[in-house]
Amino acid sequence: MKKILIALPSLSGGGAEKVGITYANQLHKLGYDIQLLVFNNTKTLEGEINKNINLKILDNKIRYSLVYYFKIIWSFEPEIIIGTIREVNIISGFYKIIDKRKKIILMEANTLNGLEYNSLIYKFFVLNLMRISYRLSDLIIANSHDTKNDLVNNNIVSKSKINVIGNPVYFEDISILASKTISDDWLNNKKYKVILGAGRLVRQKNFSFLISAFKKIHLKERNSRLIILGSGPLKSELIDHAKKIGINEKCKFINYVDNPYPYFKKAKLFALSSSWEGFGNVIIDALSCGTQIISLNCLGGPKDILNNNTFGELIELDNEEEFVEKSIYLLNNQKFSEKEMKNRAKDYSADQIVLTAMKRLENLE
Repeated sequence: MKKILIALPSLSGGGAEKVGITYANQLHKLGYDIQLLVFNNTKTLEGEINKNINLKILDNKIRYSLVYYFKIIWSFEPEIIIGTIREVNIISGFYKIIDKRKKIILMEANTLNGLEYNSLIYKFFVLNLMRISYRLSDLIIANSHDTKNDLVNNNIVSKSKINVIGNPVYFEDISILASKTISDDWLNNKKYKVILGAGRLVRQKNFSFLISAFKKIHLKERNSRLIILGSGPLKSELIDHAKKIGINEKCKFINYVDNPYPYFKKAKLFALSSSWEGFGNVIIDALSCGTQIISLNCLGGPKDILNNNTFGELIELDNEEEFVEKSIYLLNNQKFSEKEMKNRAKDYSADQIVLTAMKRLENLE
């Protein structure tokens, strides 16, 4: 039985964490011996991990855990090491210097846009560490073509080492979870046309754009409502923004919930307003629930998943006028087939995606 160590930053509700857990569960199902290593002691998603998987929590920041991380690798002796997010990837790749026999897979979870919000020194430091670490690894998995292009264009690693493989989901689990009942006055009242946004309340997700656009939508669709599902450091700022433009009574914020899928299913429209994405797991969530989607055509996965407007509406970045117009149309018309949207979500089933990743690695051996 092959041993695989999967390293996660935390067990918070982030997309990279969910992807890492899905890989762990699916690889365990395929018969691999899995060690799941978590750096930060945030346990939001702990209940989603198969109870037969070995779980080790270091409870420390990644940058301070290098020695402990390497000690666990020595103790577990995995044949394969999988990093799931950039900071984890950097230290994982360097392990190749110690033991060249290990196969190392690095999953790049995001485009590099976020580095622009840091100092030039930090950006220089991270990019150069990535160039060393990623080139030492055996396989890079980019979750979208834009993520791959970012790595190539910034001279991180050659394109021959990068495979584009979307993020895996358990479609069947989502279908079951989406059928659960929730208590929400808007979603349970058919007179309201609810637009749903979901994700961490951070700058990248650009929820201020969605709130501003919704004000214009509500002027024409008086029964429209906006729900933003998620937690994060910008919550108070976004609430203040909604109050300032006078739509706070038509817009509400709900903190992270264990089961968000009934919200996706009951919403009339799912809206993604991100300035950039790695993949866009929430788009798959909406497709799985058969909910129509409008998304800004940001760098990252949205255009890949929606196949350039085949399964949802793509709007050029920050084109508020078109976003408002198309949102109103989708609130009142079924443009995209529910069956076709759900079938598209199945293209990212965990069975298929994880098997594809492992086959790519085997081809290197």
